[in-house]
Parts: sequence; C-alpha cells; structure tokens
Amino acid sequence: MTAAARPFRQAFIRFNPFAEFHSGIPESTDPLFKGLSRFPLRVVGFSFKAAPGGAAKRGVTMARRPAKQAATPIVDDRGLAFAVYILYFVGYLTGITSIIGVTIAYFQQYSAGPELSSHYTFQVRTFWIGVIFLVAGGLLFVSGIGVLILVAGFFWSLVRNVRGVLALNRNEPIAKPNSWLFGD
Repeated sequence: MTAAARPFRQAFIRFNPFAEFHSGIPESTDPLFKGLSRFPLRVVGFSFKAAPGGAAKRGVTMARRPAKQAATPIVDDRGLAFAVYILYFVGYLTGITSIIGVTIAYFQQYSAGPELSSHYTFQVRTFWIGVIFLVAGGLLFVSGIGVLILVAGFFWSLVRNVRGVLALNRNEPIAKPNSWLFGD
C-alpha cells in the first residue's frame, strides 16, 4: 500500500459508523493499524466482514446490524390532520393536492383517536361535498347560475377548512363532522 493511500484507509477504518465494538482490545503492532485496533471492520455490500488480522482473530464480538430504534412516526396524527387542511388550501390553486389530502384523511380516519377521527371525517366530507359543488357548478355554468354555485362552494369550503384548522389548533373535535354546513 502506498503512503498516500494510508491516511484514507485509516480514516475509513476509524470512522465506520455501521460497526459496533466492545472496548478493551489490545493495541495492534502493525504500523498501518497502530491505535486503530478498536476499528478492524470494513463494510462489504451490506454485511460486515472482519478485516484481515482484525477482530475475528482476537475473539471480539461484533454487531451484525445497527440497533433498531423505536418506530416513531415522522408526523403525528395532529400534524397529518393539519397537513390535510393545508393541502385543501393549496388545492384551491392546484386541485391535485386536495386528492392527496382526502387520501391521507381516508387512511387515517379509523386509526386515529376520536378527536382526530372527527377532523378526518370532516375533511373527507368537505372534499366530497366540494366535488358536488364543482360538478353542479360546471354543469350549470352555461346558464349563469353555475358561477354562483361555484362561488358559493368556494366560500363554503373555505369557511369549513378555516373552522377545522381553528378547532384543531384548540385541540377540539369537530362537533358534527357529518354535517353539510360547518360542523356546529
């Protein structure tokens, strides 16, 4: 091994984040591994193999896999309910985010607690009643009354989403999540 490659190899062996070792390993006499006897592993693929002259000869136990941490969700249920409301607000401009929001609400509706389940039910109903407003307004658009239906549907869903976010912020459930109006 060339002298230029030694620092790289030593740094790779020293800072191997995937290996777990027990302390108390005697110092190595090899000048390449001097002071590095606690780090005799290298990663090959996704399995650990002992380096030549490393821990396998000294009887050191090595961890095969990194320890798993407790499975905690990245976003809790309240955060997901809030995200659905935000997706609905962005949906006024894009449309597709409302579909993503109702999908999240459907998946979370029955696994959440009663407080958040009322929010998810409220969000699902907001989506589908909003679709009814869009279809009715689109079909009657030519007659002129469709514009009024679309505007009324927009303000209805806007008020409904704002009231949902405010109730979520106060940690309150929606009183009547199956209502056609505003959940009161």
